[in-house]
Amino acid sequence: MVQIEYLPIVLTGIGIIVAITYYTLNLRTANKSRKGQLLMQAYTRLDTPERIKALEDMFEWKTDNFQEFRENHWNSWATIHVYFEGLAPLVRLGHLDIEYIAALIGGALLKYWESMLPIKDEMTEYLYPRWCAETEYLYNEVKKFMDKHPDYEY
Repeated sequence: MVQIEYLPIVLTGIGIIVAITYYTLNLRTANKSRKGQLLMQAYTRLDTPERIKALEDMFEWKTDNFQEFRENHWNSWATIHVYFEGLAPLVRLGHLDIEYIAALIGGALLKYWESMLPIKDEMTEYLYPRWCAETEYLYNEVKKFMDKHPDYEY
């Protein structure tokens, strides 16, 4: 039988457990909210007139010849490149879920990277050894996700 003098101790313990549970749930909700805000900020950066024009240009890229590519598509490439290179570390460090990236920009990312493959080696030589390493990482992660979820709509 519990004696009455233990009641304040038991109530204090219950109060602490309730407070810790509430705080933990609140942190989870806040973390999900921050990830959502970060994703929408990243998406909003893609939705600028300059990037929309660059993406439209990307769908017409002919990338078999590096020199021709530099002359005709360099500005649109740079606009898109900087965007994808900036997103990849956010995924790598766990700030953005790959599912969100795949859903919002997966198609554009796949098109971009697959367009760059014919001149990848020349771009690396022309720019720097780690050229597009982050974008390649992001492409591989999105591709893995899409392969695992073929019924997922993009």
